[in-house]
Amino acid sequence: MVVRSFLIWLAIIFAEIIHGVMRAVLLVPWLGEFRSNQIGVFTGSIIIFVIAWLSVRWIGANRAIDLLSIGAIWVTLTLAFELLFGRYVIGLDWERITADYDLRPRRTDATGTAMAWDYPVGGEQTEVIESLTDCSLP
Repeated sequence: MVVRSFLIWLAIIFAEIIHGVMRAVLLVPWLGEFRSNQIGVFTGSIIIFVIAWLSVRWIGANRAIDLLSIGAIWVTLTLAFELLFGRYVIGLDWERITADYDLRPRRTDATGTAMAWDYPVGGEQTEVIESLTDCSLP
């Protein structure tokens, strides 16, 4: 389960890199940085949700706690990737990197990343709701 969820996370990161490049090339020149970021969070969230939805059964997580744990691991890995990639590959300073996660000026990156925590659950929504609401006594 751990290896499979990591492989899916790699697929998510690859899809998000392609998504980010496409956003920068197609939307930023046309709509500007702020508006393209807003659209990018929405479309990126859809991409991540679809990947999670298509892969959740293959991962093999059957319990709500497993699904939520995978989501938490994905968020942690994604934050680490974004921080380290931004700093050491792109060469951004820490102030610029952390500005994307500052909610005061209405930045949306943190919102999209936080939403990803719940995506594995969305792929198995029916089973999770049933497991969380099962109040039967032994």
